[in-house]
Amino acid sequence: MAFIFGAVGSQAQNIPQYSLYVTNNYLINPAVAGIEDYSNIKIGHRNQWSGFDGAPQTSYVTFHMPLMTGGKGNNHRASPKSKSGADRFSSGETYSGQSHHGIGAQILMDKIGPFRKVQANLTYAYHIALDDEINISAGASAGFFKNSISDDEIVFDNPESLLTASSNGMHLSLGLWLYATKFYAGVSTQQLFSKDFDLNPEVKSLSERQYLFTAGYKFSVSEQFVLIPSALYKITPNAPKTLDANLMAEYNKFIWGGFSYRHQDAYSFLFGIAPNDMFDVQYAYDYTTSDIKSYSSGSHEITLGIKLGKTVKSARFRGY
Repeated sequence: MAFIFGAVGSQAQNIPQYSLYVTNNYLINPAVAGIEDYSNIKIGHRNQWSGFDGAPQTSYVTFHMPLMTGGKGNNHRASPKSKSGADRFSSGETYSGQSHHGIGAQILMDKIGPFRKVQANLTYAYHIALDDEINISAGASAGFFKNSISDDEIVFDNPESLLTASSNGMHLSLGLWLYATKFYAGVSTQQLFSKDFDLNPEVKSLSERQYLFTAGYKFSVSEQFVLIPSALYKITPNAPKTLDANLMAEYNKFIWGGFSYRHQDAYSFLFGIAPNDMFDVQYAYDYTTSDIKSYSSGSHEITLGIKLGKTVKSARFRGY
């Protein structure tokens, strides 16, 4: 089915929706880059609003790793306090009490009806040890994106409209991340260079700035069982504010499940398993509660995680 646009024009969604950010907060905050003592790769795909013609589809690859700084107290290793899975809050061994650098990269491909977006970013973060337990990091992610429309999936009121067009722009995200063995809290802004791009006389692509606030806390029920409530609050100009409330549970550092509620949008059911220290797989299903539920059977998201240079057994879940 072709998309038909009125004379007033149309605007394309600019920032993808994720459910599995709870296991990969690097998607929403560049300050997370390098938080673990190994290289972390995530390969993901999200099919939003399945069954809805032209529904968003997002594919992404993220990678981040630490860099040793040298000098006393800043060597490339996890601190002794971070090696106990029951006393640590991360998806792996963190640099608890050690300052260091982090680097990363992201590649994103987003499709919404006739709209296409390809984006690539590089990230730098610096982690500062405030004491033996608490760390704070600041990060920046910069890169370029290209927006385009497909002429075989769109029909304009004005037949003389240019049916193929593209626009390029620069992407910049900034973030802060405070973390310890039991909690994390972060604030970030995406698409700092807010700008509208006219793809042709009838179609406008938004590059809207977005602000994100997130926090989580770990409750150790036993040595094998932990609960992690968390929340994400998003503010986007000219769009409704959104709040995600999440509750995750992990058993024996091997399997986890969770539930998430996105206000006036969806309920999410999440599941993950880590068969070994190198690989993990996560899946999320969103049951839509908004008006679009009449046209959609829900949303699906899946990721494959790969950990390189991991030398100690640790939890594979939560937050990063």
